[in-house]
Amino acid sequence: MKQVNIKCPYCGSRALLRPASVVYGPKATDPAAPYYVCARYPICDSYVAAHRDTRLPMGTLANRPLRRKRIDAHRAFDRLWKSGLMAKKEAYLWLQAKLDLPEREAHIGKFSTFRCEEVIQLCDDCFPAVNKASYEGRPQMCRIYPFFACPGERGKAFEVFQCMDDHAAHFTGGKVLVKDWLYENFSKERRAIMTAETAVLPELGRLLQGVNFNEDKAGLFQILHNRYYNYDLDEPFLPQYMSNMAALEKFLRARTGDG
Repeated sequence: MKQVNIKCPYCGSRALLRPASVVYGPKATDPAAPYYVCARYPICDSYVAAHRDTRLPMGTLANRPLRRKRIDAHRAFDRLWKSGLMAKKEAYLWLQAKLDLPEREAHIGKFSTFRCEEVIQLCDDCFPAVNKASYEGRPQMCRIYPFFACPGERGKAFEVFQCMDDHAAHFTGGKVLVKDWLYENFSKERRAIMTAETAVLPELGRLLQGVNFNEDKAGLFQILHNRYYNYDLDEPFLPQYMSNMAALEKFLRARTGDG
């Protein structure tokens, strides 16, 4: 496809489709990757990456300060799902709802400095609201996968093992019985939380499949509120969790007309 007609937002010059080597020189990891670069570059230091197949820009042209701010916004946003606070898809839906943007506009590559700062603040505000007991346990919870099950010994139906080698996606190398590992690394409260999660999540997942998040922004807020935010840090976590999940299940059943 031919290049798109784009003007530089800083100087008004035309943006030209150029290889990454024009911007990064010998440091380019992919010298042939397409970029839209201001015709006055490097005097006007603005550019944006483009999709290799369609030649469409991945965002808007940005100068150095805005590029750095977008990187900061991406780091703050990625923390939401990399920490386990939300699933990646949930995080993107949450961002769309918070900024009241359609999916096609909710891309950090299109954001201004002000919008990037808004994203950073919104993401940072999520973490103080997480109950300490459950949040401190999340890094350990994240390490219980990938796992695999195999026929057990001495009459047991199955035994579940965690892979312990350097390549966590490989079911080879060292392994440890998950049950033993849990008892060694988790407090009684954290094990109770995981047991509760195991009991409620399958049904919640089934009900969530009936919710159209693109159309039901209010419903998305209610789900995120009960799932992540509605906790008093000075009170025991598990009773609040069970109450929130019961309220969430009731809400989803009403929303989807299920029971």
